[in-house]
Formats: sequence, structure tokens, C-alpha cells
Amino acid sequence: MNNITIFIIALFLFSCSSNEIKDLKNIYSGIKTDENRFVRIKLNNFKDFKTKIIVNFQDYESFAAENFKYEQKFDLNQSDVNGDYIDVPMPKGIFIGSITLITKNHTPFYKNITGFYQIFFGVDSNYSLYNASKHDCRSEIRKNAFQIPKTYNTNFCNSLDLSNSNKIITVSLDQIEKINPESTILLLYTSISIGTAKYLSQYPYAPFLIIHTFLGITQNDILINFENYSNL
Repeated sequence: MNNITIFIIALFLFSCSSNEIKDLKNIYSGIKTDENRFVRIKLNNFKDFKTKIIVNFQDYESFAAENFKYEQKFDLNQSDVNGDYIDVPMPKGIFIGSITLITKNHTPFYKNITGFYQIFFGVDSNYSLYNASKHDCRSEIRKNAFQIPKTYNTNFCNSLDLSNSNKIITVSLDQIEKINPESTILLLYTSISIGTAKYLSQYPYAPFLIIHTFLGITQNDILINFENYSNL
């Protein structure tokens, strides 16, 4: 094996190792040292809803070193959030990225309620550099007619600074849900269209029953509202 081949292999291995995404739950959960921190997500009024959290972070140092090109370094994807809060374990430092919450309440053959929320730190929704004012966590309501949910809240904050303290983010589930007419009609049309297909002529109601048992008949949206973000 010549020197050029060895160099190429070494370069490839270095590239793979530098792009490795660390699972926050597996690496930092349950380990309490002075070098570790956590972000607490406080969930108000989420009873009877199933909530999922997705965490996507990069340390600010590597972000700046790569000319502010985002490359995920830390990950958490947990779909079984129980209780009124979840602690996201983190190393000490300054981070940019996002936290996403998705919450659902499903009643078979009746309705499906979905809430969606995102908070970004130091980046915009395209993961480009975002400079907020010193104490700003700008709120924005976003809409997409054929998305479930159609309307959701987003916040844009400064970089997540866990150098000296832990953080707490408080969100609350709205008391009012609204039907998403576009998604409801689209799903009804899809189930009826499949049922009228020739290859299902003997079981025309089967697709309708199956689809709406799992997804409900009406698709309803519910807002997740930002309440507070502070040191803990």
C-alpha cells in the first residue's frame, strides 16, 4: 500500500469521524458532572397528548470554524415523552440549532389533533446564522395550507449558552383546536378514491375504514405556545 493510498484512507476516516453525530440521550443522560448541562422543556396542558421531541444542535465553535455552515453534531429523537417536562442532556458550551415538539391526540374514526412547535437558537429556519437582539426570542406564526398542522408557532433566539447555567423553556398547549379543512378534505378524497379503484371493487369501504381508523376523519390543529425562556 503506497503513501498516497494511506493518506486517502486516513483523510476519509478523519472526515467520517469529524461528521459523527452524537446521540445526547446515550452519551450524556444520567451523567452529572461540572462539564454537563441540560435544557428543561416544561410542558403545560399536555395531558392526554403523545409528545415527541427532536433536538438538532451544533457547537458554536465548529459552526464558526466552518464559515457558519451548519453541520449537525448533536441529536436527540424521543417519541415517548411522559410527564410535564423533559430534560435534554447537553455538554457545557454554546450551541446553535433547534428543538422541535410534535404532539398528537387521536380518536379512531373521529379526529386527529396535531400540534407542532420549533425554537431555533442562533440560526434561522434554514440553519443560517441569525443574530437576535440581546434578550430577544422573536415569535412567528407560520402557515402552510396542506401541512398538518396548517398553523404553528416558531421562535428565534440567540445561541443557546450553557457555559454557566442550565436553561428552561416553557411552552403550553392551547385550549382551542381548529379543524384543518384542506387536510381533512384531502384525506377524505384519498380514502374514497382508493375505495373506488377497480382492484378494490369487492371491498369499496375497506380503505375508508382502515385510513380513518388510524388517522381519524377530521384533521384538527392545535397551537403550542411559547411562554418563557430563562436560566434554571
